[in-house]
Amino acid sequence: MLRRAASRLSSTPCSSLRVNRLTSRYYSSKPDDTDIESMLAKPTWSVRSLLPDPGARPSSPTVTPAQLKHLLRLSALPQPSSPAEEQQMLETLESQIHFVREIQKVDTTGVEPLQSIRDESPEAVKENTIGLEQLKEALSKERVIGRNKKIQRMESARNDRPDGDAWDGNALGYASKTKGKFFVKLNNSFGSGPKEESNSDQDLTTILSRPQRADLTVLVAEITQRMRSLIEETFKAPAEQHPKTSVSSQLIDLNEGDSDAPLPNTTELKKSEDDHVRTEYVPTPEDFKAEANLLTQFDDWRDSVLLRVGEIVNRDAEDRDAEASSEQQDEERPRSSYDDDDDPSWSRLSEVYHRVETPLIHLPKPKKLLILHSLLLLMLSLEHYSANSRVLMLYAASSLGLGVKTLNQDEVKVSRGLLDAALQMPANADAQSKGRESDPSRKWKVGIASVAGAVLIGVTGGLAAPFIAAGLGTVMGGLGLGATAAAGYLGAVAGSGVIVGGIFGAYGGRMTGRMVDKYAREVDDFAFLPIHGSRHRFDDEKEAAQEDHRLRVTIGITGWLTEEDNFVVPWRVIGKDSEVFGLRWETKPLLSLGNAIDSLVTSAAWAAGRQVLTKTIFAGLLSALVLPMGLMKVAGIADNPFSVAKARSDKAGEVLADALISKVQGERPVTLIGYSLGSRVIYSCLQTLAKRHAYGLVETAILMGSPTPSDTPDWRCMRRVVSGRLVNAYSENDAVLAFLYRTSSLQYGIAGLQPIENVPGVENLDVSDIISGHLRYQFLLGRILRTIGLECISAREVAREEQALAIKDRQQEQQRIQNERRAGIEGDSEAARRKLESGEIAVEQPQLQPRVEARHSIPRRPVPSRSVEENNTGREQF
Repeated sequence: MLRRAASRLSSTPCSSLRVNRLTSRYYSSKPDDTDIESMLAKPTWSVRSLLPDPGARPSSPTVTPAQLKHLLRLSALPQPSSPAEEQQMLETLESQIHFVREIQKVDTTGVEPLQSIRDESPEAVKENTIGLEQLKEALSKERVIGRNKKIQRMESARNDRPDGDAWDGNALGYASKTKGKFFVKLNNSFGSGPKEESNSDQDLTTILSRPQRADLTVLVAEITQRMRSLIEETFKAPAEQHPKTSVSSQLIDLNEGDSDAPLPNTTELKKSEDDHVRTEYVPTPEDFKAEANLLTQFDDWRDSVLLRVGEIVNRDAEDRDAEASSEQQDEERPRSSYDDDDDPSWSRLSEVYHRVETPLIHLPKPKKLLILHSLLLLMLSLEHYSANSRVLMLYAASSLGLGVKTLNQDEVKVSRGLLDAALQMPANADAQSKGRESDPSRKWKVGIASVAGAVLIGVTGGLAAPFIAAGLGTVMGGLGLGATAAAGYLGAVAGSGVIVGGIFGAYGGRMTGRMVDKYAREVDDFAFLPIHGSRHRFDDEKEAAQEDHRLRVTIGITGWLTEEDNFVVPWRVIGKDSEVFGLRWETKPLLSLGNAIDSLVTSAAWAAGRQVLTKTIFAGLLSALVLPMGLMKVAGIADNPFSVAKARSDKAGEVLADALISKVQGERPVTLIGYSLGSRVIYSCLQTLAKRHAYGLVETAILMGSPTPSDTPDWRCMRRVVSGRLVNAYSENDAVLAFLYRTSSLQYGIAGLQPIENVPGVENLDVSDIISGHLRYQFLLGRILRTIGLECISAREVAREEQALAIKDRQQEQQRIQNERRAGIEGDSEAARRKLESGEIAVEQPQLQPRVEARHSIPRRPVPSRSVEENNTGREQF
């Protein structure tokens, strides 16, 4: 048949012509002058034309070294080990960016994309060729069945245990998506119809576009990098020499008008001058060890923060991302204002915690509030709110253009919401009994609670979150963050009352409970006294949770006493944005010291010798060689009480450090504030924390009128354990402090009389204009703390303390006049000074000593009556 068809086709001329044309189209026998091999042998174009000219220098770099380091860190790549390697990376990145831009300039209008490329190399041909062995292997897996010889592929043996016969007990190890050690079951809308988006279900993935979420991640990374750089400065910055006032010139002032006054030994003066000279700071082996420990702990915290933030902002928002971005195009436009008009504390906050540049500052204020609120919940999801976390939140608020007042209010709402939610969580009897056992069993219980809480949220895909977050509704009020999203951000914290109790220190019960009793064995009468809350001891943690606790703890430390309520009354100026405690310690020595100082400053000898003390306050010469005879004998009134209280304060500081390390405050940051010997307690506490490498516990430390050395190495050591601010408030007019501290190591200076120099991160505040005497610190705490910038100061309590100071001044003035009349002198006249030098006023000392011993229990100072409801609407600062 085929042959007949071919003969008919060949017999037809037209058909023959048509076949020839078809065959010539595909199988042309015409010679071609184009030599394909020669064309392919020499390329006519090179990719180097798209690379930058090596001879031309770019006008401005596209990528800065700081941006390169951020890219490497976000990509989990190692940092450059040397400047040369860093420069090479920058050059390579510049060339790649130039290459991409050149490619984008090519006009591809009307050009169809290449469909495929055939590789004709021998290796490719061999790989694509089916050989005999491959064919035999394929045929061996087939068989012929049936009468029609149907080919069927043979089934291989079924593997019921693809992971092997051994099972490690981890049922969640092969989940498609995990969150820490727990798997996450994502919601799907199959069969449920379209899901309506509501404001109550909003979170960061719905209100922020992907670039904005990336900006948030970069912001957190840059803040943590800045915090790390500040830590490194405390170890590497040199301590330069600073000029000291000449001792010889002070001797001239001291002996002015009195050529017969005794002069100190010149050898001792020369030694004192040499001690004042500071050499360049040279790190010791202990410094290198401390730096390694501190940076290791900080890096661990930073990694956990970045991972936690990354889990949230990189979460797939499904179709909601496109909807959010379309809404943002209408709502968000770049704005020049930072929304700080209604929050003046932002400008002060940005002066201390300098803001990090971020495009998020131009967002509308409601969205910035939600970002700040979400970050706070993410910090708490780490199951602690350390001092580093608090400092990060302050930097975030400053960078977003929000004031510290906003952050404080958010912390108060969250703390109350967590406590209310914990009260609603059911707890079985076994969990309650184990909660009262020792610390090891408690840690085990907290770990189990963490697993249970995370699994409850993760397994249900968030379905149980509304029930877990039943008590969190009040926390989200007015912020636009749904309770379900909040529970997801809190993680295991939202589902475990044990973890919540651990954050607050057994719901705040450790600070006032029996746990503190063991510290009273080492320091007499050691206790934390609540300033605003109840002083009742709670045996049941649920009862303690009903108290008004906060996410931050402030401890005020009194430096002397004239009455026992001085442990509490001066600290009422601090508002309720933090949980405030007064530290009670060594009541009897402090009472003795306070009464001795009060008697000393009202004595006739002190009034007559004040001019001499003022002239020698910085000379380092307040010794028995230069003090007037009358003042030397009266000095015995206060010398012994001050020495005893000073030694007890060092021990109290060590015990306080031990309490903080034992987490009596829970997992909350601590602010330490003290005046006089109270600041020395803080000094000893920070030194002990540094020796024990206990970092991330103290957020802020404020020392006022501190009887401590101003030596640079000591303050460097203290700065390392304070995550936030370390403030030294001093007065050049504090003659009492100079007089009492004269027997100590004056060659190292006195922190309460002068600024701390050459220590990065230490803030100095000169309060000489309001502190004319050491006893005024107790009554002017509110003004000083407001000047420093503390978060919340009660205006009513500040006015009350200033009124009490006026009454105290009148009483001291009346007592001083009476003492002068008994001594037969008048003020600081010339006759009074002559009697002081001759020692005629020394007869006053036997009269004052019994009076001091009899004043251990004196009536309360005359203070205007307090109202039941405290007014804490004072200025909000940080």
